[in-house]
Amino acid sequence: MVKNCEKFHQIKSTTTCTSIENYYNLLLLTFLSWNPAVGKDYNSLLVNY
Repeated sequence: MVKNCEKFHQIKSTTTCTSIENYYNLLLLTFLSWNPAVGKDYNSLLVNY
């Protein structure tokens, strides 16, 4: 996580990679540069976290 993080996004069981990208108007590479632990296939997203 970047040091100047100002927002968090609660993950629901219906959340997808595309829904996060669209919600924040982000490119996948941008999101991953801010959250590298998530992984390219988003398999590290935790529901209700």
